[in-house]
Amino acid sequence: MDENTLGTQARRDCYALIANLLLKRPEKKDFPVLAEELAALVSAFDESREELERLMTARDFVAKTEQEYYDVFFVPKSGHYVPPYASCLLSYSPGKKKPFGFLDPVQSARVQASYDRFGFDPHSLDIFSPWRQAGAADHIGFCFAFMANLCDAQHQEKEPEAKETWRTAQVQFLKTELLPCLPNFETALSQARAPFYSVLGRGARAWAEYDMACLLGNAQQ
Repeated sequence: MDENTLGTQARRDCYALIANLLLKRPEKKDFPVLAEELAALVSAFDESREELERLMTARDFVAKTEQEYYDVFFVPKSGHYVPPYASCLLSYSPGKKKPFGFLDPVQSARVQASYDRFGFDPHSLDIFSPWRQAGAADHIGFCFAFMANLCDAQHQEKEPEAKETWRTAQVQFLKTELLPCLPNFETALSQARAPFYSVLGRGARAWAEYDMACLLGNAQQ
């Protein structure tokens, strides 16, 4: 199986879904739909759909998840905090008093260079305003949004050689920037006892690993 089996539009939508869930604050007008789409995505990889559906049927699901969003991504003293930056996650060590690393300006600059090369500006996205104002380039949500952008560009391209350029960019970015940090992102969210975002972390890792296998032609049907 390769990426053509799923299609670049569907691949784009999967990356965009994860990006939206990381970069947008849960709101009643659209969050339930996004949660349903996440349930459909994770059902392809593990048993998380049942877990997620139990959360979704709970009273005040959106309000509770909104509070979880703040606790996990914005409040270091909440006891649930997980910095959503690749450079902070690479050295994650759950047994330490300070389990996360620091933002790495070198890595952030390398990620930003990838964005600049392909004309991607994460701060122009329709996202929760604090991320637009202060989010570093290696924010996991920005990385997933960038992958969605690359998939969309590949889909729009008509020339086979140019399509291959976009595909190669996806493989390189996944390999260098995104895949190395996702296992720790998943573990950290699980350790943070964040019910919804733990499922999202598992789904993000599983999807990115599966897509990489598809891009390399190694995915199992």
